[in-house]
Amino acid sequence: WDGTSGKEVRTFKGHEGYVMSVSFSPDGTHLLSGSSDQTVKLWDRTSGKEVRTFKGHSDWVRSVSFSPDGTHLLSGSSDKTVKLWDRETGARLKTIPLLWVPLEIKAHPTRPGIFATANRNGTVTFFDFSEIIR
Repeated sequence: WDGTSGKEVRTFKGHEGYVMSVSFSPDGTHLLSGSSDQTVKLWDRTSGKEVRTFKGHSDWVRSVSFSPDGTHLLSGSSDKTVKLWDRETGARLKTIPLLWVPLEIKAHPTRPGIFATANRNGTVTFFDFSEIIR
């Protein structure tokens, strides 16, 4: 929406369920979304076109986040997993099984590979994927 005119600027369509989470790429050119349709989608912010769909979760994707350099992304799902993805190839690099549902994921602002999750069991968990994404 345009804050001045109140008119819609762009709508991103492609998910087959609720959109649960969105995240801007660090350079602002792309948008990431996670959905109840169990997918993560990468969008071109300017055109609104879908760039890639990441599949692999077996339940709602609750939260998504880019790495600080924008080359990787992380998704957390009600299937009690956190998945690390390569943005360019779409490859799933790592799946971490959890004992809880990760409700929100945030990337460390300056250290690629460091992420934190806010969890349904009242905890915060830190993940270090630095060795994987070198």
